[in-house]
Amino acid sequence: MNFIFIWLYFELCLVANEGSMSFWQKLFLANQQHNEHKNQIACVENDCSCKSNDQLVSALLKATDEDVIAGIKKVLMSRGYSKKELSELQHPPIQ
Repeated sequence: MNFIFIWLYFELCLVANEGSMSFWQKLFLANQQHNEHKNQIACVENDCSCKSNDQLVSALLKATDEDVIAGIKKVLMSRGYSKKELSELQHPPIQ
């Protein structure tokens, strides 16, 4: 265990001197960004839970943020919409 702290300290010192991120720092940063992304989707799901299906479909058609789109789709799928239906709503087939 002590070795890990020494190694981590060494890595941090190298980074401070080189000005670049180590493998571990990049890994932890990517993990943090992934968690933030998932939290944003969960917040959208929570906000959408009290909306009607019509309101959600309307919001989906207007949405541009990928997290908002993902959250709305999750709520609509939990209410019985299929991925195919939602995809067709967003991108109607050419006639």
